[in-house]
Amino acid sequence: MSLQVQVKLRFGTLDMDVEFDADQGETIAILGPNGAGKTTLIRMLAGLQPIDEGRIVLDGGVLDQCTLCASEDRFVPPEQRNAGIVFQDLALFPHLSAVQNVAFALEARGIRRRDAHMSALAKMDALGVLDKAELRPSLLSGGEAQRVALARALVHEPRMLLLDEPLSSLDASTRSDTRATLREALEGFEGVRIIVTHDLVDVIALASSVLVLEAGAITHQGSIQEVLANPSSNYVRYLASQQPNF
Repeated sequence: MSLQVQVKLRFGTLDMDVEFDADQGETIAILGPNGAGKTTLIRMLAGLQPIDEGRIVLDGGVLDQCTLCASEDRFVPPEQRNAGIVFQDLALFPHLSAVQNVAFALEARGIRRRDAHMSALAKMDALGVLDKAELRPSLLSGGEAQRVALARALVHEPRMLLLDEPLSSLDASTRSDTRATLREALEGFEGVRIIVTHDLVDVIALASSVLVLEAGAITHQGSIQEVLANPSSNYVRYLASQQPNF
């Protein structure tokens, strides 16, 4: 499995021009200041934001292509992209139980309700929240809700996993426990993994490589050690000054 991204987009005042590749089993962390285009990039990969120019290719299949020749253009809608996504606000349906939220990802793809329910329970069991299956999101702790959202993203066995600030809403103790769960889930996921985060601890714990996005363009790329050792922007110099001590 592999991902090739070469996209351009004008979104409000932001001009994005991004190009990168990701290999099977690679976890790429996307870092950048607010307004750099990180979430917009995730939305483009998920099919929630059409591109203006370029292409997105997963495992040789074109998900999005926009060229000067309209007959060559292609757009695969989100529900057909075989991508799992965890939104920053989790986006769990408040009127559904936890297991119904997870099963929704399968039912939306045409899986029978009973089969979807059983698969959802199995995925929740794997992530340690089976006992929360019948609870609605409002009754879940932050860490539990995060695991339910992750179960929903993984239950249909996607080839690409997109995580937008998945731990940002958690307190320090919950964040540490949930980070460990997330790391285990990522290690067991064979596809491409993209995670947006502001936290260097998350990057060090979860990612194999880093892209720094500033004003819609990639300014640094490589391992976190390489990026922090060779800062060429104020943002990355700031990151280097904030390196955690373990």
